[in-house]
Amino acid sequence: MISTAAFAAIDAKARTRARKHLDRAVTFAGLSGDSETQYHVWNHQNGASLKLHQALLSGRDEEAVTLFVDLSHPKAVSLYKSWGYEKFDESNPYDDSPTFAVTLKRLKSL
Repeated sequence: MISTAAFAAIDAKARTRARKHLDRAVTFAGLSGDSETQYHVWNHQNGASLKLHQALLSGRDEEAVTLFVDLSHPKAVSLYKSWGYEKFDESNPYDDSPTFAVTLKRLKSL
């Protein structure tokens, strides 16, 4: 399983390798077109998703990151809010797409 390989790479402090595994997992989940599947890629093990998320954001130069969260999945909305993402807008990119919360997480103080 790709995401398990990512967690093993994180434990080995091999962030570049972990990022490659995660990119593949997210790509495959994205191809499914199912936000629930995408959510489970991040959250298939209790607590592992936060560890992976923190590892991917550590050492970044950006001041903030944005994340689109499908509003029809309140558990995902709550999860990302608990990780420090704040909703600042909503987006509905296509007529047949879900409405997304556009969220922001600051990585550096202003």
